Amino acid sequence: MERGDHETWGHIAPQISKQLVAVMNRETKNKITELCIAEIGKQKEFSKLLESDLKIQQIHVHGFVQKILEKDPIVSLPIDYSPSDLEEWASMQKVDVQIQHIEKYMNGKGEVLYDFPDLELTQEKESLKTTDKSNALYEIVKAGLLNVGDAVHFDYGPKGKLKTYFEGKICSDGIEVDGIVSSASVSALRCIQQISPSRTTTNGWVTP
Repeated sequence: MERGDHETWGHIAPQISKQLVAVMNRETKNKITELCIAEIGKQKEFSKLLESDLKIQQIHVHGFVQKILEKDPIVSLPIDYSPSDLEEWASMQKVDVQIQHIEKYMNGKGEVLYDFPDLELTQEKESLKTTDKSNALYEIVKAGLLNVGDAVHFDYGPKGKLKTYFEGKICSDGIEVDGIVSSASVSALRCIQQISPSRTTTNGWVTP
């Protein structure tokens, strides 16, 4: 996991560039393939699942692994917050860079709660309603920090332009905006896309 106070060009970008060079190296790919084949050979039950569920016979496993490694890598970048130029750098890369904001909460007892990115943001046809009782919003409501029915709002607008006011309502299974209940991040994204349709991701916990 990265930290937002690290410089994009001085630390984050060079580090990821080195990792990309390594993973795209032919010798590295061959080594990964060998390790995968050796590990699969040890896992008899897994080998059976490959044949029964994926219809991949053991003789074809080597080629299947190589085919996966020939695809362009995807950079998954967990970080506490994005420096101002991080998304600009990510958009310049030839490979897909997925910035995933991780939030950490701690109460007076030292108990820690992590909020991970909403998986539905990566799906073109995500479910409009989240019922996962393990998410951070559910825990916050359960703790009495927010109540069902409370109004939440934020102002959004491109730099230098007037901001638009958006309001939602806390529900037991998400935030309701315009009659649709979904997670904090999806609800925030729906509002933002009314102003910036090209925007595809946001973290609803830190959206200004």
